[in-house]
Amino acid sequence: MTLKLYLAGIIFTTVLALASFLLVISLFSPQGIDALLISLLFFSLFIGLTGLFSLAGFLFRAKKYKNPAPLQFLKTSFRQGTLLAMLLAGTLFLRTYRVFWWGSGLILLMLVLAAEFFALRKQE
Repeated sequence: MTLKLYLAGIIFTTVLALASFLLVISLFSPQGIDALLISLLFFSLFIGLTGLFSLAGFLFRAKKYKNPAPLQFLKTSFRQGTLLAMLLAGTLFLRTYRVFWWGSGLILLMLVLAAEFFALRKQE
């Protein structure tokens, strides 16, 4: 598959996920929401943020390094975008259930950092 096809798929999925997120927010009241809608809300937020962070990271790397290995940039950007989205969506999920405190936030951050360090170590 070509780079343009990968990027088009990421853009399409990101737009679809963010539209789904906005649709859930605008159509349903937070008081009467059930577990299925909350999971849809956070899943669409996670997918949308993953796409946004991945595309932003890819564009940053493509401008900075002037295209030596675009598919490697896409892999790295997607991994880091996923971890950032996991951090942000996880934080919001913990805040939703009122279990976010500095210790749980620190644990979540350490898990994300450990995953990134593991991926960097494996990449070498």
